[in-house]
This record gives sequence, structure tokens and C-alpha cells, in this order.
Amino acid sequence: DIIRCALNEGKTVCIPKVNGEHMQAFVIDRATVYSKNGWGIDEPVTDVVFPAKNIELSIIPLVGFDRRLNRLGRGKGFYDKFLSGLPCKKIALAYSIQEEESIVIEELDVRVDKIITEKEIIG
Repeated sequence: DIIRCALNEGKTVCIPKVNGEHMQAFVIDRATVYSKNGWGIDEPVTDVVFPAKNIELSIIPLVGFDRRLNRLGRGKGFYDKFLSGLPCKKIALAYSIQEEESIVIEELDVRVDKIITEKEIIG
């Protein structure tokens, strides 16, 4: 489990949470309590916001990807808005079956630096 390993190494770990139209990073630890949001996703019940500019690595979910490091999210652009302009490394975790020949991108879409699947590392 990536989160548990990072916490064991003393890293500051944050989980994204959507507030209105914006996403913020909230600091978590082993004692963090979670609650399901409107989409049925567990979110941390905490008010400790971590400054986005201080994030060094972001692990990003996706629905699909291509070999040009484009990712397909769920269509709301929350990660794209959040990560736009941030200097952090952007890594997406995926299954190889999620690979598409080509992902149609828009001007505001943010590419990732690497995509890690169960078979390979792309990028």
C-alpha cells in the first residue's frame, strides 16, 4: 500500500478533496477518519490543507491513457485544474487494459510524467 509505506517513511501524505469547483490537498495520517462523498469516494474528514505549491509528487488516477502520457479522467477537470502550473512530478497508476490508441486532449488537459501499469513504466 503506497500510502502506508509513505507514512512509515515519515513523508507528509495528502489526499485530494473537492470543495465546490476546486480540489485541495488535505494532510492525512494513520488516525484519519474518512467519509463517503457524493460520488461514493472516501474522503478524509480533516481541515488540514497542504499548500499545493509544496507538493513534490502527485499520484493521479485515470480512466484511460495513451503512450503520449495523456490521461482520461472522469471529465470534470478537477485534477487538470489542480495540477496546472505545479512543478511536482505527476505519476498515473493504471492497468494495461486501460490503454487507448489515442486520447483526445483539450487545451487545459495536463499530461503526466509517467504512467505505471502492472506490465511496464511508460515515460
